[in-house]
Amino acid sequence: MDEGRLQRKITQLEEELEIQNQIIQSMSSPPLIRGTISDIFDDNTIEVTIKDARYVVTYDPRLAEELKKGKDVSLNRNTYSIVSVTDAKKEGKITIVSEVLDDGRIKAEVDGSFALMPPYEGVKRGDSIIIDKTGAMIIDNLGKQNKSFALETVEKLPWDRIGGLEDTIGTIKDVIETPFLHKDLYEKYNKRVPKGVLFFGPPGCGKTLLAKSMAYNLAKAREKMTGSRANGHFMSIKGPEILNKYVGVAEDSIRQIFASAREKSSETGEPVVIFIDEAESILKMRGTGISTDVYDSIVPQFLVEMNGLDSNYNVIVTLATNRPDILDPALLRPGRIDEKLEIKRPGKEGGKEIYRIYLEGLPFSKSIEREAEESDQSAMNYLALAACEKLFSDENMIGMINFFDNTSKPVRYRNLISGALIESSVQRAVGYAIKREITNGSRDIDHGVCMSDLLQAVDAEYKTLGTKISNLLTETDIHLIAGDRYDQIRNIKSIMR
Repeated sequence: MDEGRLQRKITQLEEELEIQNQIIQSMSSPPLIRGTISDIFDDNTIEVTIKDARYVVTYDPRLAEELKKGKDVSLNRNTYSIVSVTDAKKEGKITIVSEVLDDGRIKAEVDGSFALMPPYEGVKRGDSIIIDKTGAMIIDNLGKQNKSFALETVEKLPWDRIGGLEDTIGTIKDVIETPFLHKDLYEKYNKRVPKGVLFFGPPGCGKTLLAKSMAYNLAKAREKMTGSRANGHFMSIKGPEILNKYVGVAEDSIRQIFASAREKSSETGEPVVIFIDEAESILKMRGTGISTDVYDSIVPQFLVEMNGLDSNYNVIVTLATNRPDILDPALLRPGRIDEKLEIKRPGKEGGKEIYRIYLEGLPFSKSIEREAEESDQSAMNYLALAACEKLFSDENMIGMINFFDNTSKPVRYRNLISGALIESSVQRAVGYAIKREITNGSRDIDHGVCMSDLLQAVDAEYKTLGTKISNLLTETDIHLIAGDRYDQIRNIKSIMR
């Protein structure tokens, strides 16, 4: 090929290349439209959903590995050619599957009407699903998520089944129960009826029990006043259950929770208690650096729902937390969570009362019965007193708080006492007694719970806590032990082996 022809060929190729570059630039330049891949076909085409319409388009084979259902694509507005592929934004709506058709398509309500969506692996009727922003396809399956927010009829739990919290129960009766039962009188005097209460304090000290008992006792008090049978209703939710990686889903869950409570209250006129444990996980203080952007929408949604509760609804919101200091202050303003009650660790008398509740009705050994009779006590009281003497003894320690000057202060059993630990120690003691009776059979052995069962169970419970003590001690606990040397703490270590 002579030099002239070669130059002409080069020029021709350069012109063609320029044309191709212009085409590519045109395809990749705005205006673009966004869509979501809703299906992928075997003939190298894909279905893209744009708003309420679906289009079958071709694509550059170089993008094939990136194409997956649910991903977002950018298309040229004129040619509908796919320009780029990106991961789907974590936005969506939550809805419930109404039906799974024989061909696998999913039927669900979307924005007030039913829509059919492509099959999605594992989806069953009644599942909570996340649908994309177009409402045309499923992008995640939450399973039976709605069970987490189900209302239950509360078990029989009168106030006298909660030990060591008499003062707190008295306050609940005054500030929650009385206004709830006498709404008309409160309105006459223009006094606000509380919508909610905050329980704060160490784990295992009765916050959940108080909320359940509140629902039960409100119903019983209402039944006594009206003469008509009433059941309390209770919805227990852990804060982290509400959180979701998709934008808008947590807010929708909050709406569902309150809507379910209002609906039940309107149907029956009976009290409904919403109990949210670990409230700090969803209701952190905004704008302080301790929360993320997600709380900027969750907290306002919760406040909107709280504001929507009025005296026509028999709904009371109960929050529980170990960290009241990081809750958003807007929650605790008058007209929302009106009452704040600290649930403290039980003292010696409270501990004995809790032990008596869990020991009641158990079979005791003959030796315990005799010893209790000699001290003019019931076996139940005798064991409860002995267990509490051990719990509150200075000799029984679980760890040490060490200071920078190489001195230390002990963490004693009593610093970590809770109602949950007492219940667990009784159950452990019962397990020892059962095992002994199974081993010995019908031989003439002193069956029943004995002193060694209970005292051994107490030690075993604290041994189980072992290395966890730095997590179980609250700031209040640590301040109580360290006193004015709180700022000098080097570490907290277990001594259990």
